[in-house]
Amino acid sequence: MACEVRTAAPGYSASIEYTLLGYDVARFVDELHRLRKTLAGTAQLVTFDELLDVRLSVVDAGRGTVRLDLRAQVPTVEGSGAAPSLPPGPFGPNTQFVVTGLRTDQSYLADIIQELERFLRESEVSVESPWAG
Repeated sequence: MACEVRTAAPGYSASIEYTLLGYDVARFVDELHRLRKTLAGTAQLVTFDELLDVRLSVVDAGRGTVRLDLRAQVPTVEGSGAAPSLPPGPFGPNTQFVVTGLRTDQSYLADIIQELERFLRESEVSVESPWAG
Protein backbone atom coordinates (compact mmCIF):
# COMPACT_ATOMS: atom_id res chain seq x y z
CA MET A 1 0.00 0.00 0.00
CA ALA A 2 1.17 3.54 -0.61
CA CYS A 3 1.70 6.21 2.00
CA GLU A 4 2.70 9.79 1.46
CA VAL A 5 4.95 12.19 3.36
CA ARG A 6 4.50 15.86 2.61
CA THR A 7 7.02 18.55 3.41
CA ALA A 8 6.89 22.30 2.98
CA ALA A 9 9.21 25.24 3.42
CA PRO A 10 8.83 28.85 2.28
CA GLY A 11 8.61 28.74 -1.50
CA TYR A 12 8.85 24.95 -1.71
CA SER A 13 6.71 21.90 -1.06
CA ALA A 14 7.08 18.24 -1.93
CA SER A 15 5.21 15.00 -1.64
CA ILE A 16 7.11 11.73 -1.34
CA GLU A 17 5.42 8.35 -1.76
CA TYR A 18 6.52 5.19 0.03
CA THR A 19 5.33 1.59 -0.01
CA LEU A 20 4.19 0.09 3.29
CA LEU A 21 3.27 -3.51 3.91
CA GLY A 22 0.19 -4.42 5.96
CA TYR A 23 2.49 -6.68 7.97
CA ASP A 24 4.63 -3.68 8.98
CA VAL A 25 1.60 -1.65 10.04
CA ALA A 26 0.23 -4.58 12.08
CA ARG A 27 3.61 -5.04 13.78
CA PHE A 28 3.69 -1.30 14.55
CA VAL A 29 0.21 -1.56 16.13
CA ASP A 30 1.44 -4.45 18.30
CA GLU A 31 4.44 -2.38 19.37
CA LEU A 32 2.17 0.60 20.14
CA HIS A 33 0.00 -1.63 22.36
CA ARG A 34 3.13 -2.72 24.26
CA LEU A 35 4.36 0.87 24.51
CA ARG A 36 1.02 2.04 25.88
CA LYS A 37 0.78 -0.80 28.39
CA THR A 38 4.35 -0.61 29.74
CA LEU A 39 5.19 3.06 29.14
CA ALA A 40 8.65 1.89 28.11
CA GLY A 41 10.53 1.35 24.89
CA THR A 42 9.98 2.29 21.26
CA ALA A 43 7.45 1.44 18.57
CA GLN A 44 8.88 1.62 15.06
CA LEU A 45 7.23 1.70 11.63
CA VAL A 46 9.76 1.26 8.86
CA THR A 47 9.32 0.49 5.18
CA PHE A 48 10.98 -2.68 3.88
CA ASP A 49 13.48 -0.56 1.92
CA GLU A 50 14.17 1.51 5.08
CA LEU A 51 13.52 4.79 3.28
CA LEU A 52 10.82 5.77 5.79
CA ASP A 53 11.32 5.29 9.53
CA VAL A 54 8.83 6.51 12.15
CA ARG A 55 9.51 5.95 15.86
CA LEU A 56 7.47 6.69 18.95
CA SER A 57 9.50 6.35 22.17
CA VAL A 58 8.59 6.82 25.81
CA VAL A 59 11.05 9.36 27.21
CA ASP A 60 9.42 10.06 30.60
CA ALA A 61 7.19 7.29 31.94
CA GLY A 62 6.31 9.31 35.04
CA ARG A 63 4.74 12.04 32.94
CA GLY A 64 3.73 9.78 30.05
CA THR A 65 5.84 11.73 27.56
CA VAL A 66 6.31 10.20 24.11
CA ARG A 67 8.79 11.45 21.51
CA LEU A 68 8.22 11.21 17.75
CA ASP A 69 11.16 10.83 15.39
CA LEU A 70 10.75 10.57 11.61
CA ARG A 71 13.29 10.05 8.86
CA ALA A 72 12.12 10.14 5.24
CA GLN A 73 14.73 9.57 2.56
CA VAL A 74 13.97 10.60 -1.00
CA PRO A 75 13.68 7.46 -3.16
CA THR A 76 15.52 7.43 -6.46
CA VAL A 77 14.68 5.94 -9.82
CA GLU A 78 16.72 2.77 -9.91
CA GLY A 79 19.88 3.15 -11.96
CA SER A 80 19.37 6.83 -12.78
CA GLY A 81 20.20 8.59 -9.52
CA ALA A 82 17.21 10.87 -10.13
CA ALA A 83 14.67 11.73 -7.46
CA PRO A 84 11.38 11.20 -9.32
CA SER A 85 8.94 12.36 -6.70
CA LEU A 86 10.33 15.82 -5.98
CA PRO A 87 9.60 18.99 -7.89
CA PRO A 88 12.60 21.09 -8.95
CA GLY A 89 14.26 22.68 -5.98
CA PRO A 90 17.21 22.41 -3.64
CA PHE A 91 16.74 18.68 -2.90
CA GLY A 92 18.03 15.73 -4.84
CA PRO A 93 18.77 12.03 -4.54
CA ASN A 94 19.74 10.79 -1.08
CA THR A 95 18.15 13.81 0.57
CA GLN A 96 16.67 13.01 3.95
CA PHE A 97 13.93 14.90 5.73
CA VAL A 98 14.32 14.42 9.48
CA VAL A 99 11.96 15.41 12.27
CA THR A 100 13.21 14.57 15.72
CA GLY A 101 12.24 15.22 19.28
CA LEU A 102 8.57 16.16 18.86
CA ARG A 103 6.93 15.40 22.20
CA THR A 104 3.38 14.57 23.11
CA ASP A 105 1.43 12.86 25.86
CA GLN A 106 0.92 9.08 25.82
CA SER A 107 -2.85 9.60 25.98
CA TYR A 108 -2.78 10.02 22.17
CA LEU A 109 -1.54 6.46 21.69
CA ALA A 110 -5.03 4.99 22.16
CA ASP A 111 -6.42 7.05 19.26
CA ILE A 112 -3.46 6.21 17.01
CA ILE A 113 -3.87 2.50 17.76
CA GLN A 114 -7.63 2.64 17.19
CA GLU A 115 -7.28 4.40 13.82
CA LEU A 116 -4.57 2.05 12.58
CA GLU A 117 -6.59 -1.01 13.63
CA ARG A 118 -9.65 0.42 11.88
CA PHE A 119 -7.60 1.01 8.74
CA LEU A 120 -6.26 -2.57 8.74
CA ARG A 121 -9.74 -3.99 9.32
CA GLU A 122 -11.54 -1.88 6.70
CA SER A 123 -8.85 -2.01 4.02
CA GLU A 124 -8.55 -5.78 4.34
CA VAL A 125 -4.87 -5.45 3.50
CA SER A 126 -2.89 -8.60 4.24
CA VAL A 127 -1.06 -8.53 7.57
CA GLU A 128 0.80 -11.78 6.88
CA SER A 129 4.56 -11.60 6.51
CA PRO A 130 5.52 -11.79 2.83
CA TRP A 131 8.66 -13.64 3.94
CA ALA A 132 6.88 -16.38 5.90
CA GLY A 133 7.31 -19.73 4.20
